[in-house]
Amino acid sequence: MAFNSFHSTSLALVMGDMSTCPSGERGDEIVARLKRDLLPTPRNGLLYWPACDFATYKFVLVHPQPLVNIICSYAWTIYLTYMASLKKASTD
Repeated sequence: MAFNSFHSTSLALVMGDMSTCPSGERGDEIVARLKRDLLPTPRNGLLYWPACDFATYKFVLVHPQPLVNIICSYAWTIYLTYMASLKKASTD
C-alpha cells in the first residue's frame, strides 16, 4: 500500500510538472517545483492513506467500503490538483 501511494503520487507529480513545459515553464522552474512538491506530497500520502484505510475498515460496513475508498481517492485527487496549481516555485 505504501509503495502504491508513493508511486502513484510521484508519477502524478512528475507528469503534471512535465506537462508544464509546453505551457512556458523553463527547466529550472520545473526542477524548483519538483523540489518543492516531490517530498511533501508522498509524505502526506503516507499519512493520509493509512488513516483512510483504518477509518474505512474499522468503522464502515463491508458493502459501502468501496464507496468510501472512492470518496477518499476523490479527496486525494483534489489535494493533488491543489498542489499542482500552486504558484510557481522560486528558482533561487
